[in-house]
Amino acid sequence: MEKRRFKFVVSIIFFLFLLLFLRLFYLTVITGYNKNEEINFSLIKRGEILDTNLAKLAISIKVYSIFCDPKIIKNISNLKIQKLSQILNIPQNKIIKLLNKDRRFVWLKRKVSKTVVDKVLSLKIKGISYLREYKRFYPNGRLASHILGITGIDNVGLEGVELYYDRYLNSKNEPHNIVLTIDKNIQYILETELRKVYNKTKAKGVTGIIINPKTGYILAMANIPDFDPNNYQRYTYYRRKNKAISVPFEPGSVLKILSSAAVLSEGVVKPGDTFYCKGYIVIGGKKIKCWKKHGLLTFAGVLKESCNVGIIEASLKVNRFKFYDYMRNFGIGTYTGIDLPGEVKGYLRKPKGMGLFSQASMSLGQEISTTALQLIVAASAVFNEGKIMQPRIVKSIINPDGTIYKKFEPVELREVISPAIANETKNLLKGVVEEGGTGMLAEIKGYSIAGKTGTGEIYDKKLGKYNPDKVNSSFVGFIPADNPQYGIIISVHQPKVKEKAGGEVAAPVFKNVVEKLIAYKPLEPHYKIITIKNSFRSGYIINNKKTILINSTVVPDFTGKNMREALRILKKLNVRFNLFGAGISYKQYPPPGTRIKKDTIINLWFRIK
Repeated sequence: MEKRRFKFVVSIIFFLFLLLFLRLFYLTVITGYNKNEEINFSLIKRGEILDTNLAKLAISIKVYSIFCDPKIIKNISNLKIQKLSQILNIPQNKIIKLLNKDRRFVWLKRKVSKTVVDKVLSLKIKGISYLREYKRFYPNGRLASHILGITGIDNVGLEGVELYYDRYLNSKNEPHNIVLTIDKNIQYILETELRKVYNKTKAKGVTGIIINPKTGYILAMANIPDFDPNNYQRYTYYRRKNKAISVPFEPGSVLKILSSAAVLSEGVVKPGDTFYCKGYIVIGGKKIKCWKKHGLLTFAGVLKESCNVGIIEASLKVNRFKFYDYMRNFGIGTYTGIDLPGEVKGYLRKPKGMGLFSQASMSLGQEISTTALQLIVAASAVFNEGKIMQPRIVKSIINPDGTIYKKFEPVELREVISPAIANETKNLLKGVVEEGGTGMLAEIKGYSIAGKTGTGEIYDKKLGKYNPDKVNSSFVGFIPADNPQYGIIISVHQPKVKEKAGGEVAAPVFKNVVEKLIAYKPLEPHYKIITIKNSFRSGYIINNKKTILINSTVVPDFTGKNMREALRILKKLNVRFNLFGAGISYKQYPPPGTRIKKDTIINLWFRIK
């Protein structure tokens, strides 16, 4: 009984294979593909990739491919082989090898024009013919190349959106079109400015991302140098790699956005609290330098002037497990979940291995690695009431008839900090872009901007320490600060210029990008600049309400004045202030003669003689 069943099963399998063989024989031989005529071969036309305004970024065009059946080809003259070699631009010895393969089907040349086909057919070689195929074409050349990715010779996605959404673009039943969150014009603006700074600084590379902080939609993402996806074979894999999501780096002081949010959220520091920077701090017997000796600063000043000492002292007030939780919840050391292939999660040290020195370093953006996407997504939470949004590169998937197959709505992942803390942090970051702040080169008159600079030194294994000559210069900024439409990160990797600070290298790029964005899609100014005739140089009308704010004035010397006298002067200046102690003023910050803006806090210390 068992033997009969076994023979029956074997017979069925043999019969099925026989049917398959006969079908293949019919398609390849009986239908006569060896004849010099076009074959009605059903091939898939890959779906299109469109920008958010439905501009075409990737399409499929009709091409032709030459093939042969070596079993049919006989006695080809040397002259015809020579002509075939010239037409197809293939060496004669390779042509001969292909024509003599022991197969029924051999490709001679893929994706050629109809002109090439006609020349081949004119040779009248029995056993050589062609069929219609589709070739991927990117009408904008290099634009958004790292986002779009590439397809292989068989139109299968290999990188980028082409790979991630291949099952929709290349569906055998019904190929779909993909609509990106990317705006083609914004992408062009970003790439143009990144290319300028790349050429100017001779950097190793430059990365930029523009995001909508409230939706998580990516409006532009670029890396320079880039590549032409129409001729991707000419470029190395590293050149084609989307470094915005796949190459982590130590961000430097940009991370102070997250550190400051953490300490404010824990309540261990208030904006008016003061810190004294003598140019360095010693932690665990090791010295960590600041970029200059700042002297006395409020916490607002710590952020504005990017003081390492101040942010370290503030961060060390937070338990290391808590500090880790904040960084983790902001998304550091985790995948953002962007719908692109190749994302890495960077590095975040676990709290068990985090001593005081490591925690101090991490608060500055060292001993920690992030991607550009991680940073802009994390920082966006501060400008979205403390909420982390899921970053997206695709907005919708469209059916061939134009109807929506699938739409991706904004997704809130989690709340990292409260709306109140987010607002407090945001207000402190406004000072960074004002006069005296490290990011003041990003300022655009009439518009409210908040942001943070970063100059992350790169660890040199040969030297066994961080190399100040090799840095990642970055700037993260948001506009309008109170209701941002754009969150932008600019990161310049290893610029070869004298002034390498993020405020010097990356902040001006942010400004150039934003000015072009405003020209493309106008933003309403935050205030109008006016001239007022008094002891100050100028003032602002905020939101068109007649509330005059001092643009700049000089801090007088309060030394030796009692509290009543000091108060009278402070009220006349119309500035914010903190008073400490009682009696006669003996110390102040900012020091006498400093030119300040309206929102600067003057701190005075008093004592009884």
